[in-house]
Amino acid sequence: MQSEIHNAQKGDSAGGQAPYGLKLINKKFEIDDNEAPAVKQIFNMISKGKSYKSVVNWLNDKGYRTRKGREFSYSTLNTLLRNEKYYGTYVYNREDGKRKKKRVLIEQFNEVRTAGAVPAIITKTLFDKVQKILDNRMSCRAHLNTSGYILTGHIFCKECNSSMSGSTIAGGRNKKRYRLYSCQNHKAVRGKT
Repeated sequence: MQSEIHNAQKGDSAGGQAPYGLKLINKKFEIDDNEAPAVKQIFNMISKGKSYKSVVNWLNDKGYRTRKGREFSYSTLNTLLRNEKYYGTYVYNREDGKRKKKRVLIEQFNEVRTAGAVPAIITKTLFDKVQKILDNRMSCRAHLNTSGYILTGHIFCKECNSSMSGSTIAGGRNKKRYRLYSCQNHKAVRGKT
């Protein structure tokens, strides 16, 4: 574990895969020239008020695919937009994130933040602008009239951290109506869930 902390402090990868738009060469982050233009465009589109739907559609229509060869989804996009590596800061053992390694909580040391450790694809100014837009969108959704769905805006998806919203389904012989909460990012999109 000490080697991972040391790697993070000097800006080397402490494990895992580089995010979309970046690549790892000898534990050092470098810009992936094939993917970085898409990352810039994603941040620019969101900064201009475009919706997740329009950005995802643009990426998929242009033929961009995730590292696993899949079409982009809302959750993939959300994860990308929250990643500080894109403006050059490497964060390891994030305080507000999952502190797990091999299913054991890593609580013995604090978050490690190394500014300038990653070659920046976008500016911090653009990143901060996008974060404000995303936070405002979450806040607005939480304050919408929830029509009796009192948990809307208060419960979040464990996969992508998006606010879950309420809906109603009818089932059974008597077509009894049931209320449930679901993540908008994990509903059917383009025929896929």
